[in-house]
Amino acid sequence: MGGSFDTALLIVSFAMAVIASYSALDLGARIAVLDGRRRRYWLVLGGTALATAFWSLHVLCFNAFHFEVRLSYDWRITLLAWIAVSLLSAAALHLFASPRAGLRRELEGSLALGLGLVVMQRLSILSLRFSPVPDFAAGWSLLSLGIAIALPGAAMALRFQAARRHPQGGGLQLVPAILLAAGICGCYWCGIAALHLAPGTHSAIDNLLGGDWMGLPVAFGLSTIVAASLSLSLIDARRGEKNRRISGELARADRVRRLTYFDETTGLPNRASFNASLLKRLNIADGRMPAPFTLIHVELNNSATVAEKIGSESLTTVWTEKVVPAMKAVAAEPDTVFRFSASSMMLIVADVDDAGLQATADAIRNALPKQLDLKGSSEGFAWGLGCARFPTQGTSTQSLVQTAISQKVSAGSAGTGRSGASTSAMLTLA
Repeated sequence: MGGSFDTALLIVSFAMAVIASYSALDLGARIAVLDGRRRRYWLVLGGTALATAFWSLHVLCFNAFHFEVRLSYDWRITLLAWIAVSLLSAAALHLFASPRAGLRRELEGSLALGLGLVVMQRLSILSLRFSPVPDFAAGWSLLSLGIAIALPGAAMALRFQAARRHPQGGGLQLVPAILLAAGICGCYWCGIAALHLAPGTHSAIDNLLGGDWMGLPVAFGLSTIVAASLSLSLIDARRGEKNRRISGELARADRVRRLTYFDETTGLPNRASFNASLLKRLNIADGRMPAPFTLIHVELNNSATVAEKIGSESLTTVWTEKVVPAMKAVAAEPDTVFRFSASSMMLIVADVDDAGLQATADAIRNALPKQLDLKGSSEGFAWGLGCARFPTQGTSTQSLVQTAISQKVSAGSAGTGRSGASTSAMLTLA
């Protein structure tokens, strides 16, 4: 075939192929994290973007070769090629973006994309309507097909894997764009090399697409893809900034909520949370009385003395590492244990008979630490327990809390060697 490649145009066409491929892959990769109607919308948009990129780059690659004949295209065959490649590209995007994507799906997607490239190449050559009809060298044609399947397929697999790992953007993007550009240009250049034009070959004189103005649709197609990608990237950047701002506001609100309703030292719900929970339990809904329950108040009676002897930090460690886990283990639900004050806790338990309440009190006594071993000595903890039952011993937050605190009895101290009051005493007093 007569003619030669223009090195400068080869470089330009490849550079434009990289830019277009980057933009088209950026549009198509959004499908990986979408579903439903939005997924179908992006399939159409992604398939259209890839088909437009393929056709525009086909014209660029053919212009990089100086044919000895003037080229013009039949608009009907060109439109048919664009529609066919749009469908094949959308099918490839669907396969690569599938949640069940694996080697088989990626191979099927690679085949669909490769066929799309080859269809675009052959229909575009057919749209030239050469007379006489040219021959194709089998070797170059097979190489063109192999490049069209392998490189774009690898590009799509890499780009969609990156999209799944980085749903908000980022990840590997330039390498897939270079691979796709190499596949497009390689396919078209090998297709050109496969052409054998007889002397005197020419395009049909009634072809409407041709002349110097052909650069306009090419520029428009590529510019549209790049502009769409940049616009969506800008939208994503703004959305990302908005999401970060909302996340920051939610984090600050959560921090305020935790400072308001949770004890910073132990992580337990604090007194404010206890009051809110108690009011919720006392609320009369639909004219029905609230379910009975029992408050249990647990207090370290000698907290000030212990803190003076072992230090505040050591006492805090006792609370966080021994007392809180013990109380959570006794409570039926973790959110029913509250840090009531610096030296006490409240438990809200379901109402049980005296034997059940005694068993709960015994479990609390057994779980609480009795002493702290220091260097050469030990310091005992004097715990006090009190309880109040709703509704027999109070029907308001104030009366229930006052009853639980005022009827507190000793739970014993290993350090002093005294045995605490019995559970039955606590029940009797409470």
